[in-house]
Amino acid sequence: MDHMTFENKALYKQKPNHATIQGVKFKELAARTDNRGWLTELLREDSEDYIPFGQLYLVNNYQANVIRAFHMHFEQDEVFFVTNGVIQFILVDERAESPTYKHLNSFVMDASRPMALWVPRGIQHGSMALMNGSQITAVTTQPYNAEKPDELRRPSDYYGQIWGLGGW
Repeated sequence: MDHMTFENKALYKQKPNHATIQGVKFKELAARTDNRGWLTELLREDSEDYIPFGQLYLVNNYQANVIRAFHMHFEQDEVFFVTNGVIQFILVDERAESPTYKHLNSFVMDASRPMALWVPRGIQHGSMALMNGSQITAVTTQPYNAEKPDELRRPSDYYGQIWGLGGW
């Protein structure tokens, strides 16, 4: 689908009070705390939310307001965790057969409140750092292939001026 097919970008700027995009999961993770600090399990092989391991990577944003968007995958799923700072994620359902086609979801994740965000294939997604030094840890179901990337990229303003918390 090319850029020109999106005639009414306002369709994408929906408030997050509608249903979460089909297949997307957003879940608070348990933190075990004691006088030394805390421990949070991110993924477990025996969990119903487990995804097969392909690659683990870390994204660091030196400063707030850095936007990394948009891209989607055709063959892989991803799970995101914010491991430092605060990050806004925006997801857009690009799967024409999905009941949530063209829905947009915005999630804010804070490392001080551990959460996981599962993003299935076919969902355009991106992130914006809301604090200096914000970090994302991600797990994918397949390793990145630089010779044949499994992705479709779009500019960060492709769906309009949707970044930041002011519009939500």
